[in-house]
Amino acid sequence: MGKKFLAVLLSAALLFGATKYDVISVNAAASDEEETSEEILTEEVLLKETDLSEESVEKINIENEIDIEPATDTKDATEDVPVISMPENEETDEEVILISEGDAFDKPSESVSGNEDVSGNADTFISPGDESVSFESAQKKGSVLVMIYAPKGVFPVGTTAIITELTDENTVKGIEEAVSKELDDNKVITEIKAYDITMFDALGNEVQPDTSKGSVTVSFKNIDTNEAINNADKDIEVFHVEDSFNNAEAMDTSLSYKEVSFEAEHFSQYAVVSIEDKEAGEGETDPDILIESFSVTVGGKPLKDLKKISASDTISVVYNFRKHLVINPEGSAWTDYGIKAGHRYPLPSIPKECAKGRTPVDVKGGGGVILGVIEFDADGNAALVVDSGFIGEGMVDAYNAFAGFNLQLDLSGSSVNDDGSFVLKFGDESFDIKVAEYCPQPPKVTKTASTLDADNNITWTVTVTNDAKPIDYIDGITLKDTFSEGQAYVEGSLEDGAGNKITPTASGSTITWSHNDDTALKVTTYKYKTHIDFLALTKDENANKTVNKSVSNKIQATAPAAANGDYDALDYSTQATSSVSKTVNEWVHKEGTEVDKDGNATWTVTVRNNEFTLKNVVLHDEIVADDGIEIVMSNIKVTDSKGDVAFTDKMNGSVHDIAFTDVMKGNAVYTVTYTTQIKDYAAFLKRNHSVPKNNAWITYEYDTTGKDGCVYVEGPTVETSFKGKNLMGDAAIRKSAAGIDR
Repeated sequence: MGKKFLAVLLSAALLFGATKYDVISVNAAASDEEETSEEILTEEVLLKETDLSEESVEKINIENEIDIEPATDTKDATEDVPVISMPENEETDEEVILISEGDAFDKPSESVSGNEDVSGNADTFISPGDESVSFESAQKKGSVLVMIYAPKGVFPVGTTAIITELTDENTVKGIEEAVSKELDDNKVITEIKAYDITMFDALGNEVQPDTSKGSVTVSFKNIDTNEAINNADKDIEVFHVEDSFNNAEAMDTSLSYKEVSFEAEHFSQYAVVSIEDKEAGEGETDPDILIESFSVTVGGKPLKDLKKISASDTISVVYNFRKHLVINPEGSAWTDYGIKAGHRYPLPSIPKECAKGRTPVDVKGGGGVILGVIEFDADGNAALVVDSGFIGEGMVDAYNAFAGFNLQLDLSGSSVNDDGSFVLKFGDESFDIKVAEYCPQPPKVTKTASTLDADNNITWTVTVTNDAKPIDYIDGITLKDTFSEGQAYVEGSLEDGAGNKITPTASGSTITWSHNDDTALKVTTYKYKTHIDFLALTKDENANKTVNKSVSNKIQATAPAAANGDYDALDYSTQATSSVSKTVNEWVHKEGTEVDKDGNATWTVTVRNNEFTLKNVVLHDEIVADDGIEIVMSNIKVTDSKGDVAFTDKMNGSVHDIAFTDVMKGNAVYTVTYTTQIKDYAAFLKRNHSVPKNNAWITYEYDTTGKDGCVYVEGPTVETSFKGKNLMGDAAIRKSAAGIDR
């Protein structure tokens, strides 16, 4: 690649300090007969920094001001060389001096302005139109002077060079990646200066050089080439980089004092790249050399302990660096785990299936200082890039450095085995795991419900859909359906989609049966009915209202895991719901008259069956009073719309039980009346007693299925207090709260 060589040729040396010159672009013309002699005197550009010592110019003594007088002999080699006289000034920062052959522009009388281009343009030069002239351009970009020279005929007349320094972070990164691919593994990039050079003809069309007419020389001046020239482990090279960053071509590069040059055959993006050898020392390319520990977990569990993961699982990765890591820009210190600012160091890799779109990850040291980043390429190779901001900082203690981040699998385009097995490699460790989504899959189970039919039944549909890669459960799948309150299985109603009757195992509010078909993509439908028990849904609603209820039905699919670990246990459940409604009236209603002067009151209790068929209906009436108070019940009578209703009554402790002899069916309404008397009522009034209460409720049996499935039910309780204006008016002492003293 045109390894460096030092060729400092000063045809004319100018040294001065008064005026600062930025850019001079010249296209000089000369006659054919003057060409040979003047080529000898074509001058170099010298960029002089503020303090230019003797050593920096390699002991070449040059006066601060030099006048170059043309030779007297018309054929002398110095004929028509312009005289440029520069005033002295010790405070100037830098100078740009261009001495060119020919008489394409007027010779300056004494000095040239720093921003003045003798061609009339400070940045570019347009050929004056003479086919015999060469092309020259000088443009200053930042601290660098970019110069282009081409012999006559290489570019069309009127060609202009447009040079842009490329500083966009993404662009520079793309160039760096393209160049890195062309470097040996033991090389590292330390600096990049990138430029886009485009040539335009007089009409504004982009043109390329005609290299059959000669070579185009491009020089980058004011670049520090000293270390690259004098150190074997450092170099500076120029690369031609495609606009797409897909390819970088190393140019035949020459180095001289503060100058990097090459011959260009094509113009677009060029990068001046400073390169160093990686640190010498054993283990320098070992990805584990800087790592104390490297952990990979899923859901808090080490990946090595897992047999199966999901593609949607989050994989957590943590790089823990050596406890005492040192950034030492002065030299290698591998024995102390020293690293250099701006350098790259290989780290344990991540799988390429996790690297897609992976952005750099910060590496944090003690105190939260960002030491650099971990970068990943498309194959998952990882590298620590130490922040170049530490250059010149001396030794930096990077103790307890770490980097943690999360990954996910992207298996698109990857080959996964038929059984779902896959190998994930983190660093030098391989993990044999199965990816759940690629393994044989359990069936999908869904459930739906119909609306209520004329027989107060709901039809439930269970659908089992096998996967394209179904699991072959050795003992099949067990399906268990559980009904919510108010439902009963309609015997004989379970059948499959083909109309085949299935006899499930029924127990209380559940039925259970088996599914044994593992045909790929097979869809099996099961249907059955439950009878809605509205009485069970409304028995506790003691009000005149419409009761709306949701009834549900939960299906559970289970299967044990394979003994050989080929598949996991199945335990999946889902449910469906349906809404039903029923209008009901109060099951029990009770009211009484005021207690008269003799302690008597009359009570009326209304009992309804709400159109349900009820057997063994009993009205329970309990009078609650203080100890020593006797209240007797008499004159009991039961009637309905047709007349008297047969009953029996008996005392059961403090509860009076009135049992109706006949079954209540249809829309039956029973009215029960009786009288109560508080014994020795006058004495009762003269003592402090609580007001007696009268509680009533009904119990009954009913058939939930219509097939002698009778159940015992206790209905809601109605509580009523005795009432009367003088019920406690004659008490010797009355006590009540007057209020609260806060």
